[in-house]
Amino acid sequence: MSLIIPVSSATYDPSSLGLGKVVPPEKMEYFRKVWLAEEPLRQAQKKLDSMVQSHGQLQRVNDQMEGMDVKSDEFKSETEAFKNKMSQSALAFAKATIAAQEKLDEIEEQQGPPTFNSSSRRIAVNPLDTEKSELKQTPVASESFTMDVQYFRNEFNSQGVSTLPATVSRHISEKYAVWSSPDIANKMSKNAYHLMASQSKNHPILGTIAVVANCTHKKADFYDPVVLNNKNAVQVWNKLFPDDKLKTSKEAIEEQVKAASSKNALHILSGTTKSSSFVGLVHLMKSDDETN
Repeated sequence: MSLIIPVSSATYDPSSLGLGKVVPPEKMEYFRKVWLAEEPLRQAQKKLDSMVQSHGQLQRVNDQMEGMDVKSDEFKSETEAFKNKMSQSALAFAKATIAAQEKLDEIEEQQGPPTFNSSSRRIAVNPLDTEKSELKQTPVASESFTMDVQYFRNEFNSQGVSTLPATVSRHISEKYAVWSSPDIANKMSKNAYHLMASQSKNHPILGTIAVVANCTHKKADFYDPVVLNNKNAVQVWNKLFPDDKLKTSKEAIEEQVKAASSKNALHILSGTTKSSSFVGLVHLMKSDDETN
């Protein structure tokens, strides 16, 4: 049975999330809780993004109509009504963001970030039969491309300090928070902030065009077929579930098969998809050169 749980706030832990490794039960439970907490936010984000894209299309049509001196009061009225709906979607997204964060904080308070490097939970034995389990790379994943381009004008606060670094870094963080984990979003935001602060200090910048792109790749790595090494699999099971150990005698196996009452499961990460992202910054510089 395969289980797919898309989560962006779950902490990536290479010690337990490597391809072909066993995922401890507490990690699966953690994923489930995070997924449930984030699902309303994902739906609100999807709806708002769609409306923002539609508004951009309406705005381009309006600009073309004005360029051709074509007037339509009904078109403007419908556009304003759509903007009101978009405003409601933005409000719903804000509420969903706050609610999701509160639930995630509650999860952290209840069980804390799961730790899987302790000797008691480390699974050193590989339950897969590496000779019979074949690792393939096949185009079975979804392929997508998302890009956002925005211009930010360089403005200054009351102390004469440029607000451009904070504005651009915040924008990048918001985009990466949707595509990746909060840790990566914060890292990208800090890198952008330091770069922008240096550029603003050393050059007369009028504004910056921020290009943020993300794509998912079609090819996925996965084991097919997934074949277990019986001896190793039993050893891993008994380490994970000491109160529900499997016995290997013929009589015990027959008894366990007949009972089949255990609710425990051995979760193995059998496949992985990949994605790439890109951040580009184009600075518009102020020039005093008046030569042709």
